[in-house]
Amino acid sequence: MSVYIDNDVSLGFTRLAINDLTEDADQPMTSEEGDIVLVFNGEIYNFKELRNELIDKGHIFKSESDSEVIIHAYEEEGIDCVKRFNGMWAFALYDKNNRMLYLSRDRIGIKPLYYYHKDGVLIFASELKSILSVLDSYDMKPEINKIALNLYLSLGFIPEPYSIYASIWKLKKANNMFFSLATGKGIQQKYWKLPEPVYLKNEEEIVFKGRALLREIVADMKVADVEVGTFLSGGIDSTTVTALTNENKDKELHTFSIGFEDKDYDESKYSELAAKQFGTNHHNYRFKQKDFEKLMNEIYYYYDEPFADYSMFPTYMVSKLARKYVTVALSGDGGDELFGGYDSYRKFKQINMIKSLPFKSILKHLGSEKLARAATMASSKDSADWIINYISIGGKSQLSPEAEKLIRENSQGISPLAALMKYDFDYVLTDDYLVKVDRASMANSLEVRVPLLDHRFVEFANNIPIKFKTDMFNGKKIFKKMVKGIIPEACIERKKMGFGSPIVKWMFTTYKDMCIEKLEMLKNRNLIDEKKINEYIDYLKKGKYNGLIGITTFRYVGFELWCEGWMDDA
Repeated sequence: MSVYIDNDVSLGFTRLAINDLTEDADQPMTSEEGDIVLVFNGEIYNFKELRNELIDKGHIFKSESDSEVIIHAYEEEGIDCVKRFNGMWAFALYDKNNRMLYLSRDRIGIKPLYYYHKDGVLIFASELKSILSVLDSYDMKPEINKIALNLYLSLGFIPEPYSIYASIWKLKKANNMFFSLATGKGIQQKYWKLPEPVYLKNEEEIVFKGRALLREIVADMKVADVEVGTFLSGGIDSTTVTALTNENKDKELHTFSIGFEDKDYDESKYSELAAKQFGTNHHNYRFKQKDFEKLMNEIYYYYDEPFADYSMFPTYMVSKLARKYVTVALSGDGGDELFGGYDSYRKFKQINMIKSLPFKSILKHLGSEKLARAATMASSKDSADWIINYISIGGKSQLSPEAEKLIRENSQGISPLAALMKYDFDYVLTDDYLVKVDRASMANSLEVRVPLLDHRFVEFANNIPIKFKTDMFNGKKIFKKMVKGIIPEACIERKKMGFGSPIVKWMFTTYKDMCIEKLEMLKNRNLIDEKKINEYIDYLKKGKYNGLIGITTFRYVGFELWCEGWMDDA
């Protein structure tokens, strides 16, 4: 780790070198006069364009790095310079002359930034463990944030601005923090929000513009002074990113995927089909029960917080595989949220059809949990109730009051389908899927870039009417047209699988006794209602694991695993 220290500020940084591998690009980086100091995690993809503009205005550069562009852009425009950046970032910029420290996080929340602010002291880091280490040196141990815990048990992740600790927070995406060293006070300011849509009406125009924009973005993101590869599941999104990354490439592209022995979860034939068509050097790792067993005891070290997306296990392994060959990997995250790819969106459309039926209440009494849920959803009084009923078990909401409040605030004034898509983009994507990939990849010193979540493409997709994205039977309608001829037809027409895994099945079979033991231990911590824990012990004993029950059971087991790593060893 390299450090900068003066009377007011201490900054530390461990670098994963991507652009300009020389010492000139090391961090903490200072300006020519030494009055500005920067630590920066992420990438600014349009840095070369901005660098040329700044040189024309008289700025002198010592490196070829994007980090130095941030410093000179700040000198030119102040902290509003972030509005010019295309990229993913979390950075701290120290202006010595003004005695100000600025924290900034990218628009979509791809890179994490935690902070502790109390009694005029600000501690910040990309990882919670770094803040905990500083607090521990002062014999300070933060308490569990009960609101965050309830949100985690309801949703499977902890949404911004909360962390699992009462005194530590996440800087919200698309926000800057202004911290005055003179007063010890900080304020946050949002610098970007998704503009109100200006709907495009011509499908051919959408296809043409979307294809051109995505091709431009991928070209920007494959620029690096290290080896670049892609994650390739064989789904539409990752296959499209791989196809565009492979264009005009001067050497063989490395691609990576995860397979499973259980055919219900294995996508290997599609990733291999795409790899063969594109001529990539494809690497597949077959995820086994022994991998799950080994990672159970270590993965929460990398995630820092309770986290219950069980695909984090195979994500960690595919990141580990990729790092053997490349330092940067491009992924296809974001396509389902932007273009209506999830099955849940089609279900909302289908359920809406029975809303006006006079006999819908009968469906609750036919012995089918799916029909009962559909009838309950169709009877929902507003968009928030649709979502709450959708993620209920046996007709009972599993959401805490805090989680219901979050969903209600996010659903005001829009249709149920629009509310679900907004919730998925604002919370599930940022605080679940992007967290999963960032922690798994950075634990393996791998940088993952996300072309579909470039803010220009997000804004473009927001201007496409929902009717072009999804209907009762098909998702990603317009995106499929956009990539037709770019990727194999089989990858377009295949049934959607998602990046799942057989872990829940293993929990209720091979590891049932272990999971029950973990839940019994969790009861002794007196952090969660014992009756609620007993419900999931009963589910495990009965071997009952439909989708929602299995997912929710893993939240409780996962919390105990987190406690064992972060509370018992503290």
